[in-house]
Amino acid sequence: MTPDELERLSRALAGYSNQSVANAFRLMLLTGARCGEVTNATWDQIDSARGTWKKPHTSTKQKRDHTIPLSQPARQLLSHIRKMQDGEQARIFSGVNRVQYAWEQIRAAAGLYDVRIHDLRHNFASVLANSGHDLPVVGRLLGHSSIAVTARYAHLYEDTLAKAADTAGAILTGKKKAPVVALRGRR
Repeated sequence: MTPDELERLSRALAGYSNQSVANAFRLMLLTGARCGEVTNATWDQIDSARGTWKKPHTSTKQKRDHTIPLSQPARQLLSHIRKMQDGEQARIFSGVNRVQYAWEQIRAAAGLYDVRIHDLRHNFASVLANSGHDLPVVGRLLGHSSIAVTARYAHLYEDTLAKAADTAGAILTGKKKAPVVALRGRR
């Protein structure tokens, strides 16, 4: 999504009548987690002290436990959600249902008619790839078992491609020196 689309989505989420559902979408956007991973998440999976989320093998596509670090905004969101709950709920998003229906309303309000819930996960990967993080890092955060799958998620923005082309052009015409990378010797 473009910055404008993200802003429109943010406004639509802020204006949505059910903020519990809106918060589930926010957590998907901030973590790249799948919809089911988020809607079935429980508080005992969150380690507030370490700032991590341990998704159990029962909720991941790879059927393996998957621990991810949570960004500061994701930790703040979870803290806010916790304060709004009575403290007795096991699930973070208990009572969240009809997610697809809610998404249809939110994306219509944002004017994002071609954006699917799963595209929030793609957006997370794309933001990381476009900010210079390599595919193995992106794949680990998403819980992918292969780089080929991650490559399908990480869509490069036009300005990222233009910068890469400009860098290559500058190096190839001698206007910029190529970075020197130290190689490890054979062992």
